[in-house]
Amino acid sequence: MAGETTITTLAGLQDILLAQSVAKFQTRSTLFNAVYTQAAQNETTVRFNTEAVPYTAALQATEGGAVAIEAVTIGAQDATLGTYPSLATVSKLSWPSPGAVNSVTNTLAGKLARTTDTLLTKLFTSASFSSASLSSSLSASITLDYIFDASAHLDAEGYIGEKILVLHPKSWIKVAKEILSLAGGSYNVGAEILRTGYIASVAGISIYVSPWVGTVLAAGATYAYNNLMFIREAIGLGYRDPLIDITWAPNLRYNTMDVLGVSYQVVKVLTANAGTRLEDTTS
Repeated sequence: MAGETTITTLAGLQDILLAQSVAKFQTRSTLFNAVYTQAAQNETTVRFNTEAVPYTAALQATEGGAVAIEAVTIGAQDATLGTYPSLATVSKLSWPSPGAVNSVTNTLAGKLARTTDTLLTKLFTSASFSSASLSSSLSASITLDYIFDASAHLDAEGYIGEKILVLHPKSWIKVAKEILSLAGGSYNVGAEILRTGYIASVAGISIYVSPWVGTVLAAGATYAYNNLMFIREAIGLGYRDPLIDITWAPNLRYNTMDVLGVSYQVVKVLTANAGTRLEDTTS
């Protein structure tokens, strides 16, 4: 395009593609910062060195009693990285103008962010997480009481750490409306919802909203959004650093430039039972 300056060095182009793709991914992925992340360097596996251990599992010391000997186990868990390719194609005549580079990195980052968030939300159906302890049924709409029940369940189990609640946008709007009906627009929380449509936390629980939260078949043959509250360290996301490898080559047949982005990542439940599903009817 007229007025644009092309990037002339391969090294400079590689740096720009990588920097833009990673930066855009981190703004497009809703859930990258919601879980425990672990980077690997040029390996095919990643080792997670954390887990959400409940304090109720620890031995209790008694005054004047015998010293309790408790074996310490290392909570490291290994997982094999999967390969996730993404292809973006642009006109060879425009490559590598800033406009073309911007379009390519938008495409690659968007696909990678969707891949990551979808992999994570698929874990929400894991048998490691249960909704049986909650008072709300699968056919019920989500409420603040429902959220407090889930939080109390994790507290009762003794899990310590930041609580994360991932909600489908349609579930979040129900919660937001209930908060507004209670707080109105005069309190900080109500005013923030009215101003931005969002708040960062409820009752100390960090809120993340993702359109990739799936549905499950619920009571009465209806479907429910499969929202989840969990301790951050309960779910791990491993990836090879940098987040995306980028290569490009001309496609002589179509006179285009094909830009390939490959991400190596894996998701894993690190601690069973450190999460509680909050199903919410879609009707």
